[in-house]
Amino acid sequence: MPFKYAGYPMLLSAITVDKDDNNFLSSDRAHLLVASSELVWLMCESSPFNGEELVRDGGIPLLATLLSRCMCVVQPTTPATELSATIVASIMRTFSVLSQFESARTEMLEFSGLVDDIVHCTELELVPAAIDAALQTIAHLSISSEIQNALLKAGVLWYLIPLLLQYDSTAEESDKTDAHGLELAVK
Repeated sequence: MPFKYAGYPMLLSAITVDKDDNNFLSSDRAHLLVASSELVWLMCESSPFNGEELVRDGGIPLLATLLSRCMCVVQPTTPATELSATIVASIMRTFSVLSQFESARTEMLEFSGLVDDIVHCTELELVPAAIDAALQTIAHLSISSEIQNALLKAGVLWYLIPLLLQYDSTAEESDKTDAHGLELAVK
């Protein structure tokens, strides 16, 4: 008998966003999406059984739709404090955990546009949590040659090379203005 978490139906309904809903980030709904997306990440992070159940219960398409909608709103210069950027970071952290499961990787590949959104998360220079999670997700997804091809078609190398070239291993840890030692002033 597979593991069952009783709160998933309510949680999945909280992160469900219609593709045509232009007010999905309204003031009353945005805070619920932030809390729900963070809860999904923490639940998957705490137990592999929770992640497997999320995949079985259709969570990947819901998260992919929410990510896609948020990626239409966020820009590379969107601050990490924006609610949409917080949602993107939580979803990417969730995908970082889920991408370790074969069933999740297969479903992620089948969902149109998800690989592109994951790759584009690497350019959110003011949201280091999203960049970090996107890089971890890309690393986990790369175990599959089929997903490697999808990542290459999405232009992953063109997004990763600037991150590599901007890395500064001598950057002080106390400097919180950059992500992973990235020099944000260099463009």
